[in-house]
Amino acid sequence: MPGPRVRWPNYPMPSNAIVREHPDSCVIETPPPTPQVLAEYRAAVKYDPQDAQLRLHYGHALQHSGDRDGAIRQFCEAVRLQPDEPCLLVTAGIAFRDAGDIDQAILVLRKALAAGERQASGADEQSEALARWSLSQALELKGEERAAREELRRAVELLLQGARFERASPFLLQQLQAELAEKGWS
Repeated sequence: MPGPRVRWPNYPMPSNAIVREHPDSCVIETPPPTPQVLAEYRAAVKYDPQDAQLRLHYGHALQHSGDRDGAIRQFCEAVRLQPDEPCLLVTAGIAFRDAGDIDQAILVLRKALAAGERQASGADEQSEALARWSLSQALELKGEERAAREELRRAVELLLQGARFERASPFLLQQLQAELAEKGWS
């Protein structure tokens, strides 16, 4: 039987970071973690190495500290622990895309979409839209403009569907619609 849960470092993640809303966008501000916070995460992961969510949060902290490779290692380990969790797959896919490993990003983001479809309740519109938007960006970087355009359009359609039921972020929807228009893909 596992021991008591380890206390996670007090570091804001995207879900509870400082959010400033502007008329046409949403900006998430997460300050870089201190060396003490990173040390606390290392200790927490050492104590509970099978906690995928802990590794996800540690990966975000590493990413915000500028350690892209360390972040990718933590995201990949989180995916290894929970291979069918769309959120973890999307996060890893985005990290690969940002690191320039476009083929790996496309592979992981497609796995995220497939995992979302396999879930009994299905992925919510916003999560799927984020995965499709990220996939669109990776496909565009690879030079696959037609496929990129289709994924971005599908992301906007999902957010429009979610907005009807007040389940989607209007800021994300505006950002994707602006990107479609900017590229002339609307």
